[in-house]
Amino acid sequence: MKYMIGKEEAKRIINEVKEGVSKWKPLAIRLGIAKREMEVFAGHLGSLYGAKK
Repeated sequence: MKYMIGKEEAKRIINEVKEGVSKWKPLAIRLGIAKREMEVFAGHLGSLYGAKK
């Protein structure tokens, strides 16, 4: 199946997004986000992307 972008570009974009998302917790802490809110977000993130809490 052919899409509008190539396979290698798609992989690059996915890796870029994964790297950005992996840094959410230190940013949330720095911004003073409540621990409970971070737990909720981590749960959603984990269920969607298999990310670590």
